[in-house]
Amino acid sequence: LTRKMKRDELGGNEVKDIMHAILNLPIRYFDHESLVYTACEIAQVHNLSAYDAFYLALAQNKGGRLLTCDDQLNKVAQSLGLT
Repeated sequence: LTRKMKRDELGGNEVKDIMHAILNLPIRYFDHESLVYTACEIAQVHNLSAYDAFYLALAQNKGGRLLTCDDQLNKVAQSLGLT
């Protein structure tokens, strides 16, 4: 957001509105320990970072979907039926 402000793509009030919306998202936290083995396997098989693989492992574990603008991650999510 700060980068977009510096490039005059967003104004100060827009940034405040976006931050307010982000801070009010219904975010839930999940234990990562149960995802370690699955995430490591996904990372190895699909040549992903562990960071990205944990998102996929969580989506699999919770029966969810993964929404991303990252093309590589999206392709893997599609191949795993997570989109």
